[in-house]
Amino acid sequence: MDRRLQHEFQNTLHYTESSMLDHIAATYITADGANSPRTVAEALATLTDAYMARECVEGFGLDESGIEGCGLGGDVSHMEFNGYSIGDLAAAMGRFREEAASSTT
Repeated sequence: MDRRLQHEFQNTLHYTESSMLDHIAATYITADGANSPRTVAEALATLTDAYMARECVEGFGLDESGIEGCGLGGDVSHMEFNGYSIGDLAAAMGRFREEAASSTT
């Protein structure tokens, strides 16, 4: 099994894509810890996973080119470099939602 750290978000390296995506989702939903538990609960109660994923991509610029020197032939986006889709990010939003729900019961 290859255990190289190959996925990165906010200068944190992750062994797996799903770990990185979970980090992105948590950072977005909690505003990197700035949102209160009530604000997080309200967002989870009113916003879909797909909507949050789209807003996250736009807000963090994850689909914008700009990663230089990654060996992929020029500037690429975070999504291209790390090989994930908006659907993958929406799934991570869903995992965050499930974890939040299970921690309140």
